[in-house]
Amino acid sequence: MKPLFLKISMILCTLFLWTGMSMATSTGIFVGDSNDLTSGFQPQLDSFTNVNALVDLYNDNTDTDLPEDLTLLGKWEGGDWSVWNDDSISEFTGSFTGADGVWSVSDDWDKADPLYYSLKAGGKGKSGGGFELWYADGFLDGVWDTSGLDNKDLSHISFWTAKGNTNPVPEPATLALVGLGLAGIAGYQRKRRSS
Repeated sequence: MKPLFLKISMILCTLFLWTGMSMATSTGIFVGDSNDLTSGFQPQLDSFTNVNALVDLYNDNTDTDLPEDLTLLGKWEGGDWSVWNDDSISEFTGSFTGADGVWSVSDDWDKADPLYYSLKAGGKGKSGGGFELWYADGFLDGVWDTSGLDNKDLSHISFWTAKGNTNPVPEPATLALVGLGLAGIAGYQRKRRSS
């Protein structure tokens, strides 16, 4: 009886610790930056062509395939949303000035839709700085910083998606429910054996 109880306890503890860690704020997966682009027009800009080229490079050089064919959702620049292309969800929130901050999206975002963000450093009309592209990897909030971009202040942050190109990941609540179901089955078996 005790070994079964210990096994179930270890499984439940692992599930709860795992779900707690997966809810932590994250930066996501670093896809690449403007230094990875060797050709093209204005590689320091986070344009449609450049962000898609970085995803292609990442997928070519790793075993993991990230969702492709990104489209722009919105761009925060100069204290306001200069572009917002998707009225079906509310705008992203966060602190988008200086060399570091946070971002988040409301709960109406479909977690199955891939979410990327690009950080462009350097002021308007200034050369240098470049940009970085990050894949949020299922997170609905995160932290950002421009340390990889010579610690220059943020020019703008853009959010991208690849709707219709998803790789669903089980949610922590689903995993916890499965764990509780297994614990219930084990408890039933234990009760049945003792009868």
